[in-house]
Amino acid sequence: MLDALAARVEHGVFGYSSPPEELRSAIVERLASRYGWRVDPAWIIFLPGVVPGLHISARRLLAPNERALVPSPAYQHFKRAVELAPRPHTDVPLVLERGRWVFDTDVLRTPARLAYLCNPQNPGGTVFTRAELSQFAELTRDAIIVSDEIHCDLVLDAAARHMPIASLAPEISRRTVTLMSANKAFNIPAAGCAWAVMQVSNAGSGDAVYFSKIGPLPLGGPRCDVFVATNNSFWRNVLLRDDVGGGDDACQPGAKSYSNRFFDARVWYWRGGTVSVARIALACPHARDAGPSLERRSLWEAGVRPCDGDLRRPDRHGPR
Repeated sequence: MLDALAARVEHGVFGYSSPPEELRSAIVERLASRYGWRVDPAWIIFLPGVVPGLHISARRLLAPNERALVPSPAYQHFKRAVELAPRPHTDVPLVLERGRWVFDTDVLRTPARLAYLCNPQNPGGTVFTRAELSQFAELTRDAIIVSDEIHCDLVLDAAARHMPIASLAPEISRRTVTLMSANKAFNIPAAGCAWAVMQVSNAGSGDAVYFSKIGPLPLGGPRCDVFVATNNSFWRNVLLRDDVGGGDDACQPGAKSYSNRFFDARVWYWRGGTVSVARIALACPHARDAGPSLERRSLWEAGVRPCDGDLRRPDRHGPR
């Protein structure tokens, strides 16, 4: 990936960039191979990030008086998108059922023009099943579905399988805008490149053109994405425990598990001591009872370092 970025810098022209066709082809092949989802290359509309996709969907796909359904809790830009547009919205709470955070189906029936979905869910961690996604599509009736699936390559539960909601049926695909990016799974958020998958012929050519005009892609993002879409990523494989075993002992990950009634955490680290990679699965129905001191101290002991934004000295942050 560093070589791909270096090659782009060596090109020497830092003006506006366009996504290479090989990136579009790589995405089509990857969606087919990983999820059995076959999309027309013309459905892919490149964006500078998933967040702009959330905001533009609120402004373009909703008239000023049309309502959106917004999952709660959710990544802040779901809420910010409809608040800044501004558009009326209804919060759809997640409820805990057998250890999984799922939608309150009674609220999901609220009439709306657009329904936001985050799958895998952030911050709940739920990877929604085919049955749950089908129910979501059924209960939202003919609403446009805007599905943020940026975490699809980071499913840590071996028993779970990500399924794009648009892949369930043609009639669902026709009313869905799927937002994706390699940024989360491959540790390249600063590179900046994402895409929307939407059936242009059904969504309306005007909507598709509007999405495509929201801004030029950053310099290195498309080249990074070509690399990760066409190669096995060492970063992602380690994170998902695909590369455990073999090789130099100093480069093998180890693991520690920490658990109490407030959270469960599994922390990965390098025995070589030069790189620290942590992955945490949190289930906190009683987190408010724990108090900040206990939770922060426990996370610190697990090797997780909270940071206030200064990445130059992360070790100075201790439990408070």
